[in-house]
Amino acid sequence: MYFRRSRQLMVLFALLSLSLPLLLSGCRNPDDSAADHVQGRVALVIKPADRSGDAMSARLLRSDAFKNLHVVTAIPGLPAEEQLRLLSEEGYLMIVASSPDFALDVTIVAPDFPETVYVIFGAIVEGDNVASVLPDYTESLKKAGVLAALAADYLPLADVQQHQPQKTVSFITTAANPGRNEWEQAFAEGVARVRKPVSVISGATAQTGNRGQRSNLDQLINKALQQNAYLICIDGNITMDQMSERLGERNTYVIGIEHDISVLVPGKVVTSVIAFPELILLPILEDARQKKFIGAVLTPSDKTGGVGFTNLHGLTISEEEFLKKSNNEQQQQQPDTKSIRELNYMKMTQVLNLRKTLPWNIEELLEEQLGTKDDQLALPEVR
Repeated sequence: MYFRRSRQLMVLFALLSLSLPLLLSGCRNPDDSAADHVQGRVALVIKPADRSGDAMSARLLRSDAFKNLHVVTAIPGLPAEEQLRLLSEEGYLMIVASSPDFALDVTIVAPDFPETVYVIFGAIVEGDNVASVLPDYTESLKKAGVLAALAADYLPLADVQQHQPQKTVSFITTAANPGRNEWEQAFAEGVARVRKPVSVISGATAQTGNRGQRSNLDQLINKALQQNAYLICIDGNITMDQMSERLGERNTYVIGIEHDISVLVPGKVVTSVIAFPELILLPILEDARQKKFIGAVLTPSDKTGGVGFTNLHGLTISEEEFLKKSNNEQQQQQPDTKSIRELNYMKMTQVLNLRKTLPWNIEELLEEQLGTKDDQLALPEVR
């Protein structure tokens, strides 16, 4: 009798031991999933070999708020739609699409997951759980125009550039850019604010991605150099892998738009006008965590802090990272280690020298120029 009762107790204890973890697991999983959702897991979907997506990923991963960002590469269309759906099913609180090419995919998937917040850059997608982000570069390009005009007093220009009565800057964008006229006008207005004899020459390259764009860019750069332009403000979406060679030893400098092009043209980039995704996305993430997000079209700008200058004196990454990147590029072409070191030293010297050219309070000088009011302000002729 004793042994039978003992055996029954042992069996009961074994059953309880097996069922208790399952019971606890069943109680915990929904809470854990909800906790993960509220905590704010964020995914970024980018296109393959996409400069914008790669740059956005790099900036977000350097931010404490997005250090656990999950980056996914997908081709727009069915692959991206499936990836968005999978991420939504996995409980990601916010999913960011870096390119307007993902607009249709977001449009299809977003209504099926109302608890997930979707963010798309460069396109408008309607939805209560969708944020459409359209960065406004105009105010920052006015500052870029002011900087371009002021820089003539500080940059080490060639004699022919320094002593010509009418100095020249160039503005280059793409024909496919729907906002290029506004960009040009904003840049020209900034140049005019400084009230110096500076003219603006303007041009647009062919559609991005085709072979003609490079030759077209060469022609525009040649035009700028022939007119002794001391600075070129250029759309960072343009393929400019040979621009550094084209400028060579010329005393001609560069301001980038939309992308930080410091590494592409080392020692020549004064600054770049970019959008700051980490600053744009943070308030959206906070609203999503608190379930306060309402679908909206956002236009971050210089005034709101979402757009502005990066690397005002010219380098996007640390010296160590720059030398490592430059070294890897040169090893593919030049096996001579000594030559690589000499070339890297020359590039780094150019960058450090450029950093020393502008005054420490240059941003204050820009604000002063933009703060002057003159309704009769005459814009320079853009040719």
